[in-house]
Amino acid sequence: MHRPFGNVEADLGAEIMVSEDQQIWVALSAYESTDIVSDLYRVTQGRELSTTWAREIASSFSQGREYFEAASASGPLVRPVLQYYGVVALSRALIQFAQRNVGGADLPRSHGIVAELWDETLKDPKSSLDIALKVTNGTFSALAKATANKDVFTVEQRFGLSRQHTLKWPTDGWEGATFTLGQVLARIADLTQVYLRSTKRFPLAFPATLTATPQDNVWLGVVNMHPDITGSYLRHELGIHDALKDSLATLALNRPNGIYQHSFYATYTNDWAQLLPQLESLPDGSLAVSAAFPNGIRLSRLMRLFLMSAFLGFYCRYYPSPWLIAIQGRAQGDFIMPLVRAAMDLIDGCFPSLILGELEGRLAAVQGKDSDSP
Repeated sequence: MHRPFGNVEADLGAEIMVSEDQQIWVALSAYESTDIVSDLYRVTQGRELSTTWAREIASSFSQGREYFEAASASGPLVRPVLQYYGVVALSRALIQFAQRNVGGADLPRSHGIVAELWDETLKDPKSSLDIALKVTNGTFSALAKATANKDVFTVEQRFGLSRQHTLKWPTDGWEGATFTLGQVLARIADLTQVYLRSTKRFPLAFPATLTATPQDNVWLGVVNMHPDITGSYLRHELGIHDALKDSLATLALNRPNGIYQHSFYATYTNDWAQLLPQLESLPDGSLAVSAAFPNGIRLSRLMRLFLMSAFLGFYCRYYPSPWLIAIQGRAQGDFIMPLVRAAMDLIDGCFPSLILGELEGRLAAVQGKDSDSP
């Protein structure tokens, strides 16, 4: 389990070793200070922050940390609920920090998502992937607007050069949209292997590579572990643009289980960024590509993890009996067990980091503008 804080062991005379997860929480802890929040808000927004508002923001960060700490120390029968409360608290803190005219009292009280017909769906233990959430007006949509529903990733260029690129996706027209648990899990590249094994369905997110040259040539490689996932399947499901042509060959990479890479490319096009499907950076710095949802909506990695946490939190809190089967196994419907356990670990490891990335990204953008000024 990931613990936000804990005992850090060190030999006498040696440097204290801090895990990556702990580094994230140490960095986020700065936002629990009213003074620091006020200073950073002034830098990023160019205006003063009231003491009341600064306290609201700092309190939400503190609350989020404590929920994640409690979740890490809890068993799987309550862990998802505490995780989800932590996700909501950090999201509300970010929304307040990001918006110029939103105070704590003005934030939507609703979480912005409601369960749809779960009683009926969960009558069949094997239908857990079909439970659905519907978007309403609340924290979920507010977070998408505050973060521009964007994914940031690195484009590799020749001669060892690279640069960051951002893809922003629409945030309007979401109210009333529905998503199922299976749809969300299928679009988390970190879970691709366990999703395929648990559900016996093809995933809709894959590891990827992207290379561009100064001559405006671009190559997109999509990696998968199943020989029946064809280039045409990837093109259709991922929404690969027609201008990105299929490579002449599918490469079977020399690995024990046989990993396949389908390549798509375009040459001499100065608008190649407009041709890309949805790409995102993974924690190890690699890339992933994912499909839009059936309703046409694309959710950033941050928003998909929020939604995944909501599914698990709702499931655990309001349907403890089928959740017990799903998480402990040895009964019909327990195929989902390894998948939801991996999902909980992923939320622990990635959601706070993405929140920190949003916060620090705003500060870096302002500092970059200042350095460019004469």
